[in-house]
Amino acid sequence: MQFLAISKSKEGTTEEAVTPHFLEEVKETLNLYLLEKIRNFYYRKDQKGVIFHMDADSEKEANEILSQLPLVKKGFLEYEFIPIGPLLPIGLLTGLTCDI
Repeated sequence: MQFLAISKSKEGTTEEAVTPHFLEEVKETLNLYLLEKIRNFYYRKDQKGVIFHMDADSEKEANEILSQLPLVKKGFLEYEFIPIGPLLPIGLLTGLTCDI
């Protein structure tokens, strides 16, 4: 399964508090990328935060994967998970089907 994981700072989190942990966070994020758990990562332009395009067997697994990131472990961030997949209505237009 694929997920979008959208970060959200927990209330009271300050830039000064998280800045010392950025390098460790980036290192761990890149490790998850190399392990093929994170496909892509994006920085939000509308507010501070990141969006990960992830592969996981379930939302629970996706949450467990990201719970190991330093900013989550330290209580600064949490994630919202949105399951995503193929645009199935295309099958209606083309007559193609997809076994899920």
